[in-house]
Amino acid sequence: MAVPSSGEISLKGIHQELNSNNYSNVVFDGNSISLKECSDGTEATINTANASADRPNGSTPHNMSEFYAYDHDAVPPFSGYFVDDFTTTSTRTPADTRLTFANTSLGDSQSFPTTADNFVVATRPVWSALGGGTSSALNDKIRMGNTSNSNHSQWRTTNIDMISGTHTNPWVNISNEITIEFSFYMPTATTKDLNFFIETNSAVGDTWNSGTWSGYRFQFDDSSNRYIWMKKFTSAGSQTTIDTSSSNAFSHDTSQTCKIKRTSSGKWYVYINNSTVLGPMTDSTYDDFYGIRFMVARLNNSSGPVDIDWIRMYRSS
Repeated sequence: MAVPSSGEISLKGIHQELNSNNYSNVVFDGNSISLKECSDGTEATINTANASADRPNGSTPHNMSEFYAYDHDAVPPFSGYFVDDFTTTSTRTPADTRLTFANTSLGDSQSFPTTADNFVVATRPVWSALGGGTSSALNDKIRMGNTSNSNHSQWRTTNIDMISGTHTNPWVNISNEITIEFSFYMPTATTKDLNFFIETNSAVGDTWNSGTWSGYRFQFDDSSNRYIWMKKFTSAGSQTTIDTSSSNAFSHDTSQTCKIKRTSSGKWYVYINNSTVLGPMTDSTYDDFYGIRFMVARLNNSSGPVDIDWIRMYRSS
């Protein structure tokens, strides 16, 4: 949550924005707060993705008003890798022609990101439904339903760099900051955990947790506890928990936005509706992304499927 753009603001809130990306964060580190150190980059490097009018100029006299509308985790508008609103039914398997957006007006308030060199993300990633064949696609979302297949209900894409022009690699190097956002709906606590997996090995196959398997797993608890776990796979069947959120990290029976951010220093954060629920967590084991997938474990109850409404991935320059 950024600093408010008008009205009364507090120095503590500015400090929280700089340290936790959340102006309203009530968890305070207890350290002394200095307007000078907040303003000149000593407390934290000022994010220049903000417009010059929305960030401190670093010069004396320092004024709290210079922080109006400052967003410490803002990203520049030219940072996109891909965006998908899942409009049309061409996410079904076998896929219809899906590489080109029908027009420049995307659903779910999404937009076409561009890069610093003005290349545009105007093509969709290609998603494949895996597992028991019970994954389905609606008009503007992908869905994971019940299946008894050992590979569960999955949607996967290895097309994660869809920038036109010279960007032709099917993978993304994350030496710079990278963020993935998606909207999800998870029914009440009678379903199965939702898993979002970032593949970090080009040899990862279509099955789940077999063969050459490595990457980061973000697991959303289906129980009434509603935890979120960040886990790391170093090989098939070998995972460690990096961190666990507090309970009630997200909600059932409502659409919400998850944002996963990895900084250039290897620190990870997870946000739900712009509130921090995990992080900072430090892990720099992997620097390349080769694919992503959503998965719900098999034998899902009949209470309802899990839906992903839109997704986008972008980086800071």
